[in-house]
Amino acid sequence: MHVNAFPPEILVNIFEQGKSSPACEIGGSTLLFTVSQVCAAWRAIAHGYPFLWDDLRLSARSSPQKAKNLIARYKGPTIAVTVDRSTTPPDPIAYWNMLNAVTAQAVRLRSLRFIGPAASLRLFSRACVRYTFPRLRDLVFIESAAVPDQGVPPHISIEAPNVASLAYTRMVPLRRGNYPRLRELQLEDSAYFVHFDQPDGFVEQQLLELQVLSITASPLPLLRNPSLCPTDSNIVSLKLCGLRTADIAPDSLAGFFRIVRMPLLRRLEVSGLVDYLLDEFIHSLAPTGRLPPRYPVLKSLTLRSLSLAEIDGNSLHAVQSVSKMRLVDLDPRPLVHILERDHRVCPNVREIRLGNGVVLRLRSGVSPR
Repeated sequence: MHVNAFPPEILVNIFEQGKSSPACEIGGSTLLFTVSQVCAAWRAIAHGYPFLWDDLRLSARSSPQKAKNLIARYKGPTIAVTVDRSTTPPDPIAYWNMLNAVTAQAVRLRSLRFIGPAASLRLFSRACVRYTFPRLRDLVFIESAAVPDQGVPPHISIEAPNVASLAYTRMVPLRRGNYPRLRELQLEDSAYFVHFDQPDGFVEQQLLELQVLSITASPLPLLRNPSLCPTDSNIVSLKLCGLRTADIAPDSLAGFFRIVRMPLLRRLEVSGLVDYLLDEFIHSLAPTGRLPPRYPVLKSLTLRSLSLAEIDGNSLHAVQSVSKMRLVDLDPRPLVHILERDHRVCPNVREIRLGNGVVLRLRSGVSPR
C-alpha cells in the first residue's frame, strides 16, 4: 500500500508524532516544513490541519520571514515557541528581527523555551521588555554550553504574571523575576536562591507557594529567616537529585526539612546524596518528638543511588503512609529486611519495584495496622 493511499488522519498522526519525537533531529516546525515540500498532497495535508503548527521551533539561523510564516500558519488562540540560540547567528540583525517577530505574539504565547548562552539573554530581554505575556504558563531557559556561565546574571525581568512552570538548566536564573502564580520550579545545575539577590522573606514565601519542586545538581533553597515563613508548605511533589556537597553548608538539608514540613507531599524522589547530605536525609525521616510525621500523606517514595546501610525502622517513621516504593541502583536488602521484620513500618507497602523492572514481593504480606 502506497503511503499516499493512507487516510489524511493517519498521515497527520505520523507528522504529529515525528514533530514531537525527541529523537528527531528536525523536530517541530522544521519537520513540518520538510514534509510540506515532499509533494503537493503532503503540503495540502500539513497546511489543512492548523493545530500541527501550534508548537514552533526556531533556530538562530531562522529568518524573520520564516518566523512570521510559521506563526501565520496557526490561527488558534495560543502557541508555543522554542528559540534555539545554541549556534552563532550568521546575521545578528536578522536574529534580532526574528526575536521581535516572536515577542510581537506575546498575547498568544502559552509556552516559551529559550536555548542558548546566558550572555545572549540580554538581547532576548530587550525583545521582551516592551510586552506583557498574559497567557504564558511555561517558561524554560537552557544554557547550551556544556560548562555553564557562572558570572553575574543579566538584570532581566519578563512580565509574565500567569507563569505556573519555570525551569532552568545550567543557567543562573533571571534576577528580580516576579511570578506570583508560580507552582512548579525545576532546577538543573542552576543556582536560583541567591542570598544577595532576594529581599528578606521573598524566597521563603515563593518556596512555600510551590506545588512541584525539582532540584538537580544545584544548591538548596536558602532559608535565612525561619520566623518569616510558616511551618507547612504546599509542595505535593519533591525531587532532590545529586545535590552538590561543595555548594551546601552542613545542616542545610536538615534545616530545609525541619523548617519546610511537607503536610501535602505525595511524591518524593531522592537520588545521589552522599556524605553528610545522606545522613541528614535519613535523619529527616526519623521521629520528631511529639510532632506528627513530616509527610503524613506521602504515597510514592523513590530512592536512587543511595547507601541504605544506616537506615533502620525508626528512620522510616515519617514515611509510614507510603504505598508505592521504588529503588534504583542500590542494594534493596537492608530495606527489605526492615519491612519484612516489622510490619508496622510502611504497612501499606506490599511490594518494592526496582529500576530494572523487577518486583520484590514482601514475605507474609504486609497488612495495614
